Amino acid sequence: MYFGLSVAILAAGIAGNADIALSPLLLSGMAQFLHFDDRLLGELASTSSVGSALATVAALFFMHRKGWPLRLTAIVCLCAYAAINLAIPSFFDNPALLVAAIFLGGLCSGLLWSVAVTAQATVHGNERLIAIFYGTPYLTGLVFQPLMPLVFARWGLPAAYFGIAGACVLSLLVVRYFPSRTVETAAPEAASGATERGRHVSFVGIAIVLLALFVQYCANSGIWVYFDRIGRLAGHAPQASANAVALGVGMALVGTMLATMLTVRLRPLPTILIISAAMAVVTLGLLEAGQYLLFAGSISLFNVMITFITPFFFILLNRISASPGRVALAANICMMGGFALGPALVGRIVEGGDFTVAILATAVAFLVSAALVMLSAVGARFRA
Repeated sequence: MYFGLSVAILAAGIAGNADIALSPLLLSGMAQFLHFDDRLLGELASTSSVGSALATVAALFFMHRKGWPLRLTAIVCLCAYAAINLAIPSFFDNPALLVAAIFLGGLCSGLLWSVAVTAQATVHGNERLIAIFYGTPYLTGLVFQPLMPLVFARWGLPAAYFGIAGACVLSLLVVRYFPSRTVETAAPEAASGATERGRHVSFVGIAIVLLALFVQYCANSGIWVYFDRIGRLAGHAPQASANAVALGVGMALVGTMLATMLTVRLRPLPTILIISAAMAVVTLGLLEAGQYLLFAGSISLFNVMITFITPFFFILLNRISASPGRVALAANICMMGGFALGPALVGRIVEGGDFTVAILATAVAFLVSAALVMLSAVGARFRA
């Protein structure tokens, strides 16, 4: 049962995040075939994440209710998401309808992701599963990003969306392993010495860590979706740029594996601080994107650290929260909110294809995220 549930959770993660995993190449494809500018590309990337964030907010209120049909929710979301991706290419010549379709797809994706998060929270000793689960978008990218230029050349941009629809259909094969209904779990009682002030301080600590996670994802998603664009604008050939992005996604799996092995050994607080500072430094390497090895190396290290650091945020939140399932959904809202805001901000900052200011702002944001985590440790007085 544990194995089947784990497979279902991972399949939902892959299908529900395929558009995010492939977004660097999808955005470049839209720029190439549809001639969309960087601002519109950023808004399109954000639209899906806005839908996902709103769906996750809604899920926070109803998905933990006792008896909620979790498996049926997954089936409906997978079918609807497949249908939407099949329809998206017919809206390429109508930006308004395209935005609406991508938004609806984001709603389905967010609900599907929430089903997986809710199911994941029911698995005891799930710290390794957390690390693997949040690496699923990068597994998708590793497999398919190197193929995207070839797919575009032979079948065009619509083929990518048809592929996402196919992933949803395949995921239906394992959806039966999800729990049929949500089982309501009572939060553990507070220790005998707990006080109202202690509970308030814990809440403040959780809120600050969630804010830090939001800033972290504003930063990493904002620049991440433009990696292929940065490579092409730096003068690299489309296939060479795609290969660098795919290599980076492959290295993200290294980050996932390292996190899987080390989550039980490393303390989350210092790990988050060190990796956030390192991400700021690596981001600055993109300022020299014209040097192919530096460009590819920066992307690879960036991706390693994204997948490595994310599970530690969740572990930190689990340790200071009495309701891991709810705080996991709240964290997912922050991530989706970051995904929604980050690309839109970068799209507005970029002028004439110059990403310099966006790169510098991203590096600063990683340092701000680290500072917030440090503040939470000092203000909330928890032990990470």
